[in-house]
Amino acid sequence: MIICVANQKGGISKSTTCLNLAACAALEGKKTCLIDLDPQANLTKTLVQLPESQPTIFDVLNRSTKLPEIVMETSLKDLYLVPSRNNLAGLERAGADDPELPYWLSRELKPHAGKFDLILIDTPPTLGAITINAMTAATHLLVPIQPSFLSLQGTNDLLETHRLVQQKLNDLELLGVLITMHDPRTTLAKEAITEIQNAFGDKVLETIIHRSVKVEESPAAGQSVITYAPRSKAAQEYRAAYRELMGRA
Repeated sequence: MIICVANQKGGISKSTTCLNLAACAALEGKKTCLIDLDPQANLTKTLVQLPESQPTIFDVLNRSTKLPEIVMETSLKDLYLVPSRNNLAGLERAGADDPELPYWLSRELKPHAGKFDLILIDTPPTLGAITINAMTAATHLLVPIQPSFLSLQGTNDLLETHRLVQQKLNDLELLGVLITMHDPRTTLAKEAITEIQNAFGDKVLETIIHRSVKVEESPAAGQSVITYAPRSKAAQEYRAAYRELMGRA
């Protein structure tokens, strides 16, 4: 299974969600791969020290190297990383004259995807060529969303992109919508959750990820919250979200 984690709204825990779901899978003994398809490279910065000479996903996409040659081990057993750098931001320019650009990641990933039990793709907060590549390569789509009205309004563009990908590029299944960064102290957040549930129906996961200091601290320690603070409420919530998602797959 290949899950694309996407939302064009920034700061809603896409990278955090990728990392913690991947950690849950790896701790179950599933061979799990994170593909950092975000030029901000937050997953890469969290999980590994990237040597200057290390090729990254951009080098794979422009066929300078092969995917297996850049896969890196992390400190967590069974968790692997395909790293990124900010040069990935040049993907659209690099493939501007290639009508096959939406398939670049799929082309490189497909021969090797069977080596992993689960692959999660982190994406940038845009709906450009990078995110389209992720959606075209994936089997399932997961949408993290913060319970705010601005986040909900912006999701319409993402769903339209998903519809177009389904029609023209890849029969991508919407696996779920995960509410993140919830602050139950605010009335607006409670109202926004109702709006999200009305908009997405049974695609909304029952599990809600609350705002957490432990989640914010864990990347500085180079870890997921699952391993950094395994007894925390946040770790419990991400484990519950993982179980819920796997039950739907």
